[in-house]
Amino acid sequence: MLQRTRYILTGWYVLITLSVSIVFSVFIYTGVSRPLKDFSRLSELNKQNSVLTTPFPPPKPPLPFPTDVTPEMIEARVRTLLILVNIVLVFVSAGTGYFLAGKSLQPVKKILGEQNQFISDASHELRAPLTAIRTDLEVTLMNKQLDKEAQRVLRSNLDEVIYLQNLANDLLELNRYENEKNALHFTPNSLLDISERAITGVLPLLKEKQVTVDNQIQDSKVWGDKSSLVRLCTILLENAIKYSDARKIIALHSKLEGSNLIVKVVDQGIGIDEEDKKRIFDRFYRADKARSRYETPGYGLGLAIASLIVQKHAGHISVKSTFGKGSTFTVSLPLRSI
Repeated sequence: MLQRTRYILTGWYVLITLSVSIVFSVFIYTGVSRPLKDFSRLSELNKQNSVLTTPFPPPKPPLPFPTDVTPEMIEARVRTLLILVNIVLVFVSAGTGYFLAGKSLQPVKKILGEQNQFISDASHELRAPLTAIRTDLEVTLMNKQLDKEAQRVLRSNLDEVIYLQNLANDLLELNRYENEKNALHFTPNSLLDISERAITGVLPLLKEKQVTVDNQIQDSKVWGDKSSLVRLCTILLENAIKYSDARKIIALHSKLEGSNLIVKVVDQGIGIDEEDKKRIFDRFYRADKARSRYETPGYGLGLAIASLIVQKHAGHISVKSTFGKGSTFTVSLPLRSI
């Protein structure tokens, strides 16, 4: 993210510098060309008057000008020189702008690093006590002597603990993909195998919502980190299942398109309106603001993680949706030599 911002700042530096340089070049060129054009017209008049009976007197003092150099040649040389100066200036300003942009973003990089470290440390620290609380609650719920009200309260508390556990795990996962130091292990993988693993991972959710997955993935080879690609497919399937009604069908498609592998997840869910589509991949953003998370569990990190995984694989993710009819998430991954 910061690297992309650095490129954008560099582009603005180059654009501003080049704009100022072009304006000055126009002034210089105009200032040089006008006297040359005046001198050229004066020379033409002298040549025409030289054939008259009473010639015009020569200009005083005569302008020194080499006979083998014309005003047009000088004008062309000035124009060429200014173009070369502007070309050199583009490269110099690009290098300088890239350096200055890096310096400008150093405090931001430091703050983001400290923020990510805090998220990672906090998530790690939360996992142990949450696991202990979850274990205690599950053991207590096995007691048959508890009345219904106590069981209801304990189950509600258990749901909250599980929610916090999942949140901590997803924060760690998000931090992992945002951290440039955490390199992924890229290998050739079977796309069909990845999709089947993802479907297996969401089977409990499929049974709960009574939703079917129509897997039409072709057995293509995809270059990438296998666990990350399985996680990407799982997130898109979970998202489709959560926002689909019972007994609906979710379709998985794949095809080769030029130098890219295209994977689509098509659902028949509630859809996404135009305003939400602009921010659907932002962290902690949920399109169903009017709903309680108890109806549609989640905290708005899944699609943000999916977007980071696609970025790590130099791909692109997008969504097309009709509100009330369904959504199609499209992932484009570049093909590599397998």
